[in-house]
Amino acid sequence: MIKCTTSLAAVASSSSLSATSAHMQCRSIVDSLFRSVLTNSKDFASATVHIKDIESTRKKFDTFVSSGSGALQVVSDFDRTISKYKHNGVITPTCHGIFEMDPELTESTKSRLTYLRDKYYPVEIDPTLSDAEKIPHMVEWWRLSHESIVSCGLHRDALAKTVRECGLVLRDGVHEFAELLRFHQIPLLIFSAGLGDVIELLLENFSMYTENVRVVSNFMQFNDEDPNRPPSSTVFVVVNGPRESLTDRTNSRSHKKKFRRSVFR
Repeated sequence: MIKCTTSLAAVASSSSLSATSAHMQCRSIVDSLFRSVLTNSKDFASATVHIKDIESTRKKFDTFVSSGSGALQVVSDFDRTISKYKHNGVITPTCHGIFEMDPELTESTKSRLTYLRDKYYPVEIDPTLSDAEKIPHMVEWWRLSHESIVSCGLHRDALAKTVRECGLVLRDGVHEFAELLRFHQIPLLIFSAGLGDVIELLLENFSMYTENVRVVSNFMQFNDEDPNRPPSSTVFVVVNGPRESLTDRTNSRSHKKKFRRSVFR
């Protein structure tokens, strides 16, 4: 996957290629990627990818290529998707974990947040509960956590310093992939049930918060009069996903970055 990303980036950055030649090379690379995935999926003993409908998947790959970059957008989570789960054997922090490193958070608040996480996270991942059963608990989790956080009177400068020193590591190939998207002006939409302020600061630190990137998440409204006003009224949790959030643009600071229509409709 990393080799394919690097190859695509090389195609994108080559000024000597015509649009047609670049398109053909991209198709060749995508075909190579598909063959690699397909070969891997056939070995059920060691496969990391399983394909239920190979022909349907092939058609989707072809649609991606034939539609061109003008119809493409990339949607991603942040925690342990763009960021690594482990680095050198150590589990890396999530954006919530980074937030809790902020020195302005009192010990009692940190204890409270840990208590709430231990109480509600098992509900979030419980496979026996429906989304309808989970949502009230997720809303309550966010409300109680937010009340505790607001009481500390946080400042954005302190949070920015915490983010710079957090030691978070991105997955291999992420920088190259992000640069490829930027070069072709392909939107990268990051949906997260975490904290958008932390994600934006991390992207800025990694020089990845470019014009094509949009973050949809929970945001705190820092200002001089009230350093930590509540985020928007829509609570963005794992089980309600982006649908509600997209109707409330205050959950994104990147209003000018538009969504693209699905080519599969």
